[in-house]
Amino acid sequence: MDTGAYNSSPNFPSIQHGQMTDWGFQARMFVRSARNGTLATHSLNYAGFPFSSVAGFVPDNNARPVILVSPLAEHSRNLSVDHRCSLLIQGKGEDAQATGRVTLICEASEFKADEAFLARYVRLQPSAERLLALGDFYLMRLVPMAVRFIAGFGSIRWINPADYAAPWSIEPGEEDRCIAMLEKADLPLLDAFRQANPDARCIGMDCDGLEFSSPPRLRLDLTEPAGSFDELLYQLSQSR
Repeated sequence: MDTGAYNSSPNFPSIQHGQMTDWGFQARMFVRSARNGTLATHSLNYAGFPFSSVAGFVPDNNARPVILVSPLAEHSRNLSVDHRCSLLIQGKGEDAQATGRVTLICEASEFKADEAFLARYVRLQPSAERLLALGDFYLMRLVPMAVRFIAGFGSIRWINPADYAAPWSIEPGEEDRCIAMLEKADLPLLDAFRQANPDARCIGMDCDGLEFSSPPRLRLDLTEPAGSFDELLYQLSQSR
């Protein structure tokens, strides 16, 4: 497959965790808050033209979007020839130009998920369960090569993939065990969240926060990324 040349580092600023604004952290949280985006691929039917369509996704623990693909879909045919794509995640609001948005410039790759990963995927994207039951859908991971983050008017930047990458990643099987541990821990911040959302059930964990099904789906975001499960517990033990 000839994907041609592309610029993998368009004047990326250096970002350190703990700075006043950690743009990688902010962009990851934006992506983690969403379950749908606009996927653009290189069209096979109309050479040289981009083809875009709505795509549901679940971010993995590294905040890389994972899409569920039908072999009959236009974008799956396009990605089978050229793996380069982009995913636009748009914030809600009447004025699209004023809301936040993230564009991930990605390489897509098919992968075989284990049972723990599939169980997590369905927890975070329940509509995927019936599609997986059909048997011909498969997963593709979108690996960011560059990130364009527009936080609002005048706040626009490219983010290096290394700065977007999660400082700590937990495997789905271990994630289940850690979630079970949260149920037994004395964590004031988590307890306050549950008091405000009594029907919320923790269904996911990452370095940036916790996922809950209520409904509607809720997130409890950390104030800064956790580098380990112990750091996550520490932040949850604090009161705001």
